[in-house]
Amino acid sequence: MTLMTITPEDQEWLHRLVMLRLPDQLTPESRAGRDCMWCLAALDATSIDLEPGVTRFRSCAVCYLARLAWAITWGDWYTHLQSCGACQQGALCMVARGRRVQNEAACAALGETLRCTAGCLLPIGSGERAVAVVWDGLTQLYPGYAHTVCLPGEAPR
Repeated sequence: MTLMTITPEDQEWLHRLVMLRLPDQLTPESRAGRDCMWCLAALDATSIDLEPGVTRFRSCAVCYLARLAWAITWGDWYTHLQSCGACQQGALCMVARGRRVQNEAACAALGETLRCTAGCLLPIGSGERAVAVVWDGLTQLYPGYAHTVCLPGEAPR
């Protein structure tokens, strides 16, 4: 997927990934749709309705685009891992490494770090072997990360 060839289905999938990362609590102003739900800045004409018709879910363009960058880089890394023969065998793959570095940069721009969601729940250091994973929540699938040693039966990557 590239921005030049993004399909409506890709757009919907990316938007759902962004929506999975909603803040835990909203201020009264962000609940009313007057402030960005992430950075709490006052919204203007460039704000984005995260769920059209539901004014309480609004974002400034900067916060939305930063989360969109995270969603795209996570999706690129995850998709590569699923389709690359070298990655499937646990071999070193520089393409996967590059996609991980891009995702780490997107996370850093959000003030976040990769955290293992498939086992130990600890932060994942840039030198540690890890993969992008999808984990099954109570009601839906969620994007995440895992140390390869936390995945049963997985070869280290």
